[in-house]
Order: sequence, then C-alpha cells, then structure tokens
Amino acid sequence: MDRAQSAEEGSASGRGLAAFCARYYIALLLGLLALALALRLWLALNAAYIWDEERDWIPEALAISLDPSDPHLPLRTEMHGALVAWLIRLGSLIGDGSHLAYRWTSILAGIGTIAVTAALARRLAGPVAGLAAAALLCFNEYHVSMSALAIQISWYMLFSALAILFFLDYLDRRAGWRLVLAAVFAALSFLSYEIGGLTILILAIYALIRLGPGLFGRREFYLAAALGLAIILPDMLANLKSGTAGESYDSLLGRIVGIGFNPQYAAFLGRDLLEYLYPLLLGRSFVDYGGTYKAMNPLMGILLGGSVLYCLLTIPGWVRGRMPRHALFHLLLFFGVFGFFTLIETQENYTLWFWVGIILLPGAVLAGGVIALAGTYLRAGAIGIAVIGAVISLLSLTLTNYDFQKIRGHPKPDLLTGPPGSMAEMEVLFDLCDLCYPAPEFRLVDIGYVDRDLLPEEDVNLIQSSIEANAVQDAVLGTDDRHFRLFIYTPQVSTRTISRTYVIRYALYRQGNPVDVIQVDAAVPLDQAVGWPPIFWMQRQE
Repeated sequence: MDRAQSAEEGSASGRGLAAFCARYYIALLLGLLALALALRLWLALNAAYIWDEERDWIPEALAISLDPSDPHLPLRTEMHGALVAWLIRLGSLIGDGSHLAYRWTSILAGIGTIAVTAALARRLAGPVAGLAAAALLCFNEYHVSMSALAIQISWYMLFSALAILFFLDYLDRRAGWRLVLAAVFAALSFLSYEIGGLTILILAIYALIRLGPGLFGRREFYLAAALGLAIILPDMLANLKSGTAGESYDSLLGRIVGIGFNPQYAAFLGRDLLEYLYPLLLGRSFVDYGGTYKAMNPLMGILLGGSVLYCLLTIPGWVRGRMPRHALFHLLLFFGVFGFFTLIETQENYTLWFWVGIILLPGAVLAGGVIALAGTYLRAGAIGIAVIGAVISLLSLTLTNYDFQKIRGHPKPDLLTGPPGSMAEMEVLFDLCDLCYPAPEFRLVDIGYVDRDLLPEEDVNLIQSSIEANAVQDAVLGTDDRHFRLFIYTPQVSTRTISRTYVIRYALYRQGNPVDVIQVDAAVPLDQAVGWPPIFWMQRQE
C-alpha cells in the first residue's frame, strides 16, 4: 500500500468517525454525562469529609442565616468570596444532612462543566473533538474528585467555562448580549475563587488581539465591564474594610515576592511522575502540599500537555497541522495561567499545584481537537493513551485514596490543652461514608504516642505505648471505648508546634469480621493558644 492510498484510507476513516459522532452526538454526550454523574455520586457517597469541607466551606455555609432576629449574610468567608458557601447552603436545604446533601450542588456544577467544555471543543474542531473533550473530563481523577466535594473548585471551573463559551460566541457573532453574559460569568468565577482574575485578564488580552482598539468603541464592552465590576464590587468593598479576618486580596498578593521558577505546578499533569523525577532532576524531594486532593495520572497529563505542545508547534509550522478557530485563545489560557504560577516566587515555601487547575479546560479542548483533526496514526495514539489513562483513572478512584477515606476518626477536642502534667478528657468520633457501614463495630486496639521533639521526623515505628507509660487513663482495650483521659506532655524547650501526638487505633468490624484499622491522631500543642476551625459535624452532635 503506497503512502497516498494509506492517507486516503486514513482520511476516510476520520470522516467516518466524524459522521458517526455527528449523527449520535447528543446520545453519546448524554451517555458520557451519565457516566460522569455516576462516578461523582459514587465518590461523594463513599468519601468522608476532608479538611476544606468540614472546617471551612460547610461550616461557613451552615452559618448563613435569614432569621430576622439573628441574620448572617456574609459577603466573604474566612478565605474566599461567600458565593460558593451560599450555593452549598442552598443545596443543604433539600438534603438530610448526609455527605451528598452538601456535595450535590458541586456535582451538578461538575457535570455542567463537562457539557460546556464539550461545546467549546465542538466549536473548535467538530463533534469528535466535543465528545473526546467530554470523555477526558468525565474520567479525569482531578475533575471527578473536585466536583464531588463541597468546595469552591467545581463552581469556579463551571463559571469560567461559561464565561469562555459566551466570550468566544461574541467574537464569532458580535451579539452584545453574549459579551455581557461572559462578563457576568467571569465575575462569578472570580467570586468563587480569586484566581479567576487570571482568566479575566486572558479574556481581555485575546479580545484586544482579535478586535484591536475597536473594542473600546463598542457599547457592549462598557456595559459588560460595568456589570462585571458591579458583581465583584461588594467583595472588593469587604476586602477594604479594616479588620477583615482571614485571607484578603492584600494577603493573597503579598505572597508574591518576585520572579522565580517553581516546577511543582507540573504535578497537576501527573503528580506520581513528578514525585519520581523531582529528586533525579533537582536533587531534592517533592513536597506535596496538595496531597489531600487527587491529581490526574501521568498518561492523562501527557495527553493534555502533549496536545497543547502539538498545537503550539503548528503556529510556526514546525509540525504539520492546522490551527482550529480560537485555538490561540486556549493556548493563551493554558500557558498564561501555568506560566504565571511557575514563574513567580512566593513568600513561603507553600505551593498548591491545583492553583493551575483551570488549565484542564483548554487542555481537554485542545486534546479533543488533536484527536479530531490529526492524522490517522497520531489520532490512534492519542485515543490509545486516553483509553489507558481512563482505565488508570478508574482504578485510582476505586483502589487508592490519598486523604479520601471511607471512614475517618477524629478526637474531640481536636487539640488536648490544659496545665502541663494534667489529664485531658477526650472522645473519639467517626465520620463514615453513607453506603459502606450501616452497622459498624469498633474495638480499641491500642494507644501510643510520639514525642516529636525526640524524633528527627515522625516515625510510626518509634511510637511508644501510652498504656505502659501511664499516659492514658480509663481506656479499656478490646472494647468500643471512646472516652478516656490523656496526659498533657509539654517539654521545657521545643522547636515544634506540636509537642506530642497520641496515636489511637481502632479495629473496624463488620458482622463480627475485622475489615480495617482506623487511626486517630490527637495532638498536644506546645502553645495553648494554637487552634484551628472546629469540625462542623462534631459540633452538631453535641
């Protein structure tokens, strides 16, 4: 078979795939959305609460009150704008206090993001691209986890995607109302997560590239800018108020101290691979401050990153291919956000790789475009990587967890305080998934402790027995004992915030058979004033 005949058959197969996807586009998209919904519901029902839910967003949502005698109508939470807290509160009104009651609105936003991303990719390169982009988000571990939790990420991504969709619609059709809607959703994105300001900046840059100075002669530009500013204005005024608690614009921007280079954000495209390469290339270990959250597996990251690079290289003609409509915008968004965070130096050694999470949208759109428009072999390779990556994603979601656990134990109180040498009363409470353990049984296995000042780092093998050291009272091993007293140990001199950590282990039984061991850590702070926000469900049980 000669090259011309092979190319012709490849082109024919590509046309056949496009025709099939065009004919059954709605049915296939609905099927993907149903799969995406099932995955997110499964995680939402199986995962215990994480820190950002149980100590930040859900307590902030439950604090909202329309009671005329005691109203609480916040404009900001401790960390961000209060919009997402209001959305979580709205969702909880029709729930039963379960995990799903607080999470279902985030799931809805996640499904909406997939549908909008499919529309963006279909506009870019046709129905094959739309379905491919939807599939990449459907099975992406990062997107599944973020849209199954009661946090801000899912809404931030949905509002950003809608802003991009209406903005590109405006550039194509010049209908002023589309630009106004784009401004509204961009402002809502900013209220959900201040990082949305970068997306707004890139929208403005691309508008100037496409329209030039003529943009300032259009009435809809001023209407959109005024409406967007009006939506953000209450949050801006809340930041200007003196004595604002928590994070503010000043504190967020104050973290930036100059230009630098931080490769840790590459963890977004494959944390496992970066953890392996980091010490080999840089001579130091990768410190993951975002370990609570799932990152996409490296194959998914290679597909998205490779597709972006492929599209970038088509601009100077270094690879054969054509630039689809508005591909330049998606490249600007990807490299604008990723480049900004990679090239800044922060005040403290504190990096959260998911700050660049919005690049998932242009990455998926451009990957869908590559699958739709590339040659036969490149398309087959991309589809193969996507399929294997999706399988790994499913295995990762069901077999591993990071901090996503079906059951977690917490001490009450969180921190054991009191005079040095005294005994502190404590209780152990458990947060169980809604499906797994209808009638769980617990048995106290042991209680040990780690004096952190005596160890170079925490080492579970050096845990000492609290029972033998008389550091615990009123604990009965082998029973479902959750109330006891622990010794308040405080050294004379310490360089650690926590002077002692008690390690409490329970065996979990189901129908008389042991199924797991649950570890609960209770900390003794060196500074009695140390504290953090309480867990909402522990307070609710009082």
